[in-house]
Amino acid sequence: MSIEGARLMEKGDVTRGRVTEAKSSKLPNVQVGEWIEGEFTQKELADALKKTKDTAPGVDGLKYHHLSWFDPDSRLLALLYNECRVHRRIPAHWKEAETILLYKGGDELKPDNWRPISLMPTIYKLYSSLWNRRIRSVNGVLSKCQRGFQEREGCNESIGILRTAIDVAKGKKRDLSVAWLDLTNAFGSVPHELIEHTLIRNGFPEVVVHVVKDMYKGASIRVKSKTEKSEQIQIKSGVKQGDPISPTLFNMCLENVIRRHLDTAAGHKCLNTKIKVLAFADDMAILSESQDQLQRELTKLDRDCTPLNLIFKPAKCASLVLEKGKVNAAAVINLKGVPIRNMACSDTYKYLGIQTGVETRTSEMDLIESVVKEFELLVRDEELTLPQKLDCIKSFMLPKMTYMYGNSIPKLTELKYFAGETMKAVKSIHEIPHSGSPVEYCQLPISKGGLGVACPKITALITYLVSTMKKLWSDDEYIKKLYSDYLKEVVVAETGRQDVTLNDMAAYLSNETPSKKKNFGYTTFTRIREVCRGLSSIKDAPLHKIKIVEHEGKLAILVQAIEDGPEAVYTESHVKKLQLLLKKEANTGILHRFITQKPVKSQVVQVVLQHPQSNSFVRNGGQMSFSAHKIVHKARLNMLVCNANTWDATSTKQCRRCVKEKETQMHILQVCTYNKSGLITERHNAVHNKVSELIKKGSKRNWKLVDDSVIAGPSVKRPDIMLRSPDGKEIILADVTCPYEYLEGIQRAWDHKVEKYTKAYKYLEARGIKVTVLPIVVGSLGTWWKPTTNSLLQLGIDRKTINEWIPKLCAATAEYSKNIYWRHIKGDRYQSIPMKFGLDKPPGNSWKRGKRRKPPKPAKN
Repeated sequence: MSIEGARLMEKGDVTRGRVTEAKSSKLPNVQVGEWIEGEFTQKELADALKKTKDTAPGVDGLKYHHLSWFDPDSRLLALLYNECRVHRRIPAHWKEAETILLYKGGDELKPDNWRPISLMPTIYKLYSSLWNRRIRSVNGVLSKCQRGFQEREGCNESIGILRTAIDVAKGKKRDLSVAWLDLTNAFGSVPHELIEHTLIRNGFPEVVVHVVKDMYKGASIRVKSKTEKSEQIQIKSGVKQGDPISPTLFNMCLENVIRRHLDTAAGHKCLNTKIKVLAFADDMAILSESQDQLQRELTKLDRDCTPLNLIFKPAKCASLVLEKGKVNAAAVINLKGVPIRNMACSDTYKYLGIQTGVETRTSEMDLIESVVKEFELLVRDEELTLPQKLDCIKSFMLPKMTYMYGNSIPKLTELKYFAGETMKAVKSIHEIPHSGSPVEYCQLPISKGGLGVACPKITALITYLVSTMKKLWSDDEYIKKLYSDYLKEVVVAETGRQDVTLNDMAAYLSNETPSKKKNFGYTTFTRIREVCRGLSSIKDAPLHKIKIVEHEGKLAILVQAIEDGPEAVYTESHVKKLQLLLKKEANTGILHRFITQKPVKSQVVQVVLQHPQSNSFVRNGGQMSFSAHKIVHKARLNMLVCNANTWDATSTKQCRRCVKEKETQMHILQVCTYNKSGLITERHNAVHNKVSELIKKGSKRNWKLVDDSVIAGPSVKRPDIMLRSPDGKEIILADVTCPYEYLEGIQRAWDHKVEKYTKAYKYLEARGIKVTVLPIVVGSLGTWWKPTTNSLLQLGIDRKTINEWIPKLCAATAEYSKNIYWRHIKGDRYQSIPMKFGLDKPPGNSWKRGKRRKPPKPAKN
């Protein structure tokens, strides 16, 4: 390099330094205690590990749980990290990352259609997270308007503040101008010199500055494809993707711009609150009183950003201009000399993942339809089991909607449509008829006898209610004041009262006060009125009552799940569990409605309630075949095809086999002579034989066991199991039965078994022998009668073994009942196939069906 070139380069460095110094002049010099450079403790490490989740490992191949396994008390890790802290350096290989590309869709040749994912060594990420937790906890480093990557609901708060400003400007016919800004490659553009300078300017000690500086010194990535890896690529600018400390460092660098804007901008006054800028990392929204003011502020903001290598992308920015509450679609806002998109009444901008515009309610049909298409593909999938499909819906598909539920206000008709499609998919997967089958069976939790898929509409209404109440109860006085003023202004406008009280506001939100919606338009609180009505007043509403009330000088939620049930009041002290508590109340109401309004279809569910393990197969598949899975749900709803279940008045209701009684499910599974001596008896024997085996391995294995033998004395009854103690002074009589599930019937079956041996009981007791009668009751549709557990305990079977065998015995009875039904329907065409889970599995593998294999992919041309 020539001497002149060196001088020019030195001059450029000085100029950049001066620019950085000028642009960071508004950064605060905060008080950072000596604690930030102190030793890492084992407790600090343990707390950090608790917050981590296993993700794809880096080049070291380790995950967080490996570190916990290797060093359970974090002693060795603390020693290692403290050495790095003392020397202010980390090993070179900690700085190496591997980047993989995930295909997003579209043209595979376009780089924009691939998402880079950086995989860093886990041992480094934990070290980085320790410093991140320390730096982030320093008060005053970040502005309150910066809500990105902090321990708060930043997206929800930012969207709520912006939504409030727009609604108030419309409702009160005020002026408001908003610009949504997008930075080009924001995280990858931050100069490393700016990171160092920002830390120094904020007053962080030399140790912290050197530690962070070393993290970036010599850092590199290697891009990995399916077949090869690139050479190491040095990271010369930008914060590192996938590094826990990166979001905090980026936010701190952006403060150079945000602080200058807050110092000079006039902003927008929403009621009694000033709003200037909303930031979630690089997603920013600028608010001003007028179009001209917004233009001036954007021009200045751009001048502040450009020298710091933070470049706005006009094509991805947008503006909204309201003049006296009306949209000015002709307004022109320039950025970098280029007009940005200005929104009309029907336009929206996707801000933090939510379509935002002048209209409070937005259509979410694109998202809804995309999930519905996934439902359709899942229903047709032949590779997944029923529990796996159900888990896909609950773990992957429905959670996609959660963010939208809390931050957007879709139309109620869209939520109703989505709820219907969800229930239809769940019924299709389990082969439950769409028509006539109760949705409550799909919606109830698995522990309550249902399939555990919550109604999306109910979930959406509850989620939005919780989201709004959190802001009215917020610990942040800024948000709490803004929302409280917003609510008061809406109530004043729509009720016509000037001096509204907290009770007036509660009555308005509870939909108990008539309102004039045109006075303010549709607002956040209009949706809360719809929530209260949708959860308690309309047909099929889950709750008897839900309303907003005044409680100890603050707003609270009063809920009554059923008419004769207790009332519960939820206050801000319940805010962390409010969503869960309200869902629990809704499930209580749904269960009560199911049992009281649909007693026939809820008979089996009532039995499951007294022992929820009877329904565990829904979640994990249990010991139940696919064919049994496909029939058991219809059977539990009394919807199996049989003569008694037809609405055709001209069709016979008599049994097609014995022609003696009506052909009901209970008749087929319990009493029809066609199967009585065959599969019905085999079902009983399967349970009997397994219980006998377990007794022989239990604590009473030294007792004399006699199966199916007549009791001594005048009685001719033959209990399935008779146990005699070694000294002959005690006898236990156990009898197995597999009754049809309805509470009165199953209790009657239990009582009958006790009464059956009364004569023998008295005869033996008269001779000084202690006699115990123990019924063993397992429902024919795979349910467990709770007192049976105690019977097995008295037979010497330990509780662990009982808990292990409950689902297996339930599955066995369901398997036999399935075969009983199909043999009854098909008659001579029925073919008996060995039951894998019917306790009669034959030896060998010749009877098993071969695995289904996917057809070969067509060859590419």
